[in-house]
Amino acid sequence: MNRAKAIKYFNQGLEYFEKGQFELALECYAQVIKKNPKYTETYNNRGATYYELKEYEQALNDYNQAIKLNPKYTEAYNNRGIVYSKLKQYENAKDDWKKCIELTEKKEEKKSFSSLCYSVFLAEQQFELAEYYAHKIFEFSENIEEFHKKTYLDNIEKAKEIYQKNQELENAYLLLKEDYKAEIEEKKRFEEMSIMATGVAHEINQPVGVIQAKTSAAQTDLKDNLFSVETELHPLLETILSQTKRLEHIINNFRAFSRGDHSKCEIVDVNKLVDQTVSVLNSQLSSIQIIIKRNPHAKVWANFFALERAFINLLKNAKEALENREYPTIWIKINQQNQNIIIIIEDNGCGVDPDFESKLFTPFISTKSTSKGTGLGLNLSRRLIEEFNGQLTYQPTKENGASFKITLPLFREENHHG
Repeated sequence: MNRAKAIKYFNQGLEYFEKGQFELALECYAQVIKKNPKYTETYNNRGATYYELKEYEQALNDYNQAIKLNPKYTEAYNNRGIVYSKLKQYENAKDDWKKCIELTEKKEEKKSFSSLCYSVFLAEQQFELAEYYAHKIFEFSENIEEFHKKTYLDNIEKAKEIYQKNQELENAYLLLKEDYKAEIEEKKRFEEMSIMATGVAHEINQPVGVIQAKTSAAQTDLKDNLFSVETELHPLLETILSQTKRLEHIINNFRAFSRGDHSKCEIVDVNKLVDQTVSVLNSQLSSIQIIIKRNPHAKVWANFFALERAFINLLKNAKEALENREYPTIWIKINQQNQNIIIIIEDNGCGVDPDFESKLFTPFISTKSTSKGTGLGLNLSRRLIEEFNGQLTYQPTKENGASFKITLPLFREENHHG
């Protein structure tokens, strides 16, 4: 009975897969595995479904299981090779496709498979692997003429030449852009100062408002002979003094940032850093829900303003990714992991195209229009964080948003004497 139900679910899964209804296909395959955990083909088909959903790790797990159940399952090796190729793990792909050739009995099929691998690796500019499979083609071709062998190998040489020329052009382009790098970074710095100035103006309004309200009330009381010097003068002066100190602190922070004093290291309270950065961007983030998870032990040895600059860039990117999104939210999570402080900045925005992820931190390359982005923000943020022995990495979220992870060494007194 279970076998009949398993076959029914399996066939439904195939139908859903062909219609592109991948989530429904996954549900069917889960039912098949529940009823018959050793139904090898189900793992292979579910792996193909995960591949279509770009859930490559899940796909690999299923292909591994299919191969474990049947070590001679050629299709599973082939599909796993495709995933490895997509993940740019070319040696693993080569090994899987080599296994396919070993398991295939007919020479003509071995040759066809070798030709396919040759084409894939040539397109991926993996020239050594392309050459390996070119020789496999020769091995499985009866009476192949030297002319045809030369054609295969010449194609590789021509592709190499084109690749090298493209690399030279790209390097020349980057060198040209390097000439403008300082200018563009300075422009970005002025943009950030403008953002900070907006935040500073907002911060200044609060203590100024308190001073105005208190002094105005005192003036009214003096006019009406209601002001008591004995009981009211001292509290009034204390309030004015505390609020002017607050103003001094705000202005000094802005001065330090505008001077670019990013060299002096000190103990930085990450909670305070996050609060101040959010405050600076308050006017820009007003329509976005900010959820902060703090950690009382989150202290690092760094330059406050350099890290603030990196955080401003990351929050600006998150804000731009959330334009026109329903329920826009940014999560900032501060955790301790062994001897590191981990800060996660995550949003439920549009995320990053998987094909662009490898270039995300490359200077001058941006997903934004030229009017909005220079392609330096993330590269600069990474460099700023690396100055303090930290790391900045990216990973997509399950909901297709973006998540940036900052790792910084936890401050320890014994490591910073004097």
